[in-house]
Amino acid sequence: MKRLIVLLSIFAASWAGASETARYVATPTDTTVSELVSRWAALDGRDVKWEAMVDLPIPDATRLNAKASLSSASNLGDAFGRIAKTAHQAKPDAPVLFGCAYKTGRVALVVRQVGQPACGAPLR
Repeated sequence: MKRLIVLLSIFAASWAGASETARYVATPTDTTVSELVSRWAALDGRDVKWEAMVDLPIPDATRLNAKASLSSASNLGDAFGRIAKTAHQAKPDAPVLFGCAYKTGRVALVVRQVGQPACGAPLR
């Protein structure tokens, strides 16, 4: 009986740790990157400001999670950076996206694309 309790305790601790590190993962209901990162920001009661002129579809959430190693992302900015890098590697001729992450305020992340002004600068 003690062995079973110990094993259950180890399993529960492992499962709890896995759910914490898997905060930033795509699900089958996420159809675009803007939708995905907005969902993540909403978990903290915050918003994403999508200023890029393009959005990226998510045809396969499981594949995106694996390719971008999303389950080990430490925060929203890190998770978005992994997605942007993975997208650029998959389609080098597509517009390159970048994120401006903010620790405080209503907006958690501003997404732009190369060719637009840098973080903090107003759009033309």
